[in-house]
Amino acid sequence: EIVVEHSYDRMWMIGIVLLTIPMITSSLTTTRSFRTSLTCLFSFAPLYCLHTIIQNKEERKIRRRVHRLRASFFDSSFGDLRSFYSPMTKIRGGSSSVHPIQQIFNEMVSIDSENFQKAVSDPRNNLQVVNCLQLMNQITLADLGITERMVSSLKESVCMEVASVYNSSDDRGFTIAAFLMPAGCSLPIHDHPNMTVCSKLLCGSLEVLSLTPDRSSPSELVAWEERLEAVGPEDEAWLLTPSEGNIHRFSALSACVVLDVLLPPYREPARPCSYFAPVSVEAPPYSMAAQDGSSSISSSSSSSSSSSMRRKWVLRPLTAKEQAAVALPFGVRYRGFRPTHHGRM
Repeated sequence: EIVVEHSYDRMWMIGIVLLTIPMITSSLTTTRSFRTSLTCLFSFAPLYCLHTIIQNKEERKIRRRVHRLRASFFDSSFGDLRSFYSPMTKIRGGSSSVHPIQQIFNEMVSIDSENFQKAVSDPRNNLQVVNCLQLMNQITLADLGITERMVSSLKESVCMEVASVYNSSDDRGFTIAAFLMPAGCSLPIHDHPNMTVCSKLLCGSLEVLSLTPDRSSPSELVAWEERLEAVGPEDEAWLLTPSEGNIHRFSALSACVVLDVLLPPYREPARPCSYFAPVSVEAPPYSMAAQDGSSSISSSSSSSSSSSMRRKWVLRPLTAKEQAAVALPFGVRYRGFRPTHHGRM
């Protein structure tokens, strides 16, 4: 939302007061020179007030124009998303059932405080996270209220927060978000400190680069390439963990939509999102497995033997100026289905 300043209202009041002062003083004073000097002094104040009012109005016009540009895509193409959705809605075949987004939400909310940290550190052995991955394989664009025509009309990357729950008392929570990217755009290399993220491509084609940081290198940020491949909507949902593929990059080969479930969400200053740029990429020596056509990318092992089969990435953090220059997605209002939740996580 645009925050409109109301300083111009105060300036009007000040201007009226300053206009009345010369009239009052002229009627009370008898010296003509003194009366003239006061009149000249206070004549400039209303002009300054008028200048400030005009300047504030121009700033408001600029802010509104920026707001309209940022929201033009959704105001023009997502008008049909304004309708209300209930958790019980007809989906797939006309049968009344719980909305799939609500099902994912329910699974995440059901993770109790005793098992939350274990779910983050070892998500593949957590029932709720496994169920979340299976449910994400069933999600379609229609479940988010998005059509392919809307995606094809994208001009820049945007992010929509579908739902978010956070309990500050014990630092538990999650965020469900959708990223919409036109062809040629990308999410730069970034990390997810002490987080597990489930991802599913809903439409389009996406190149995924996954890197696992090497904690044994104190002098420089070294990461080993775990995955570099193109995925499509037919591929199953995948995840990253605090110790596996925690740094990644998304590059849109065509206009696409990615659904993410972040467990727990980013939170300053404990879990900031940091962006990186590659300093160097070192290719490994060719292995017999690679020559035979099989994959030489290991899973989550960080031993020296498996690391020698992967490309080594040396990264550096982006400066504030560099980060401002990259095309990061900006947040827009989500107008699709919103899951309901009563109580705390």
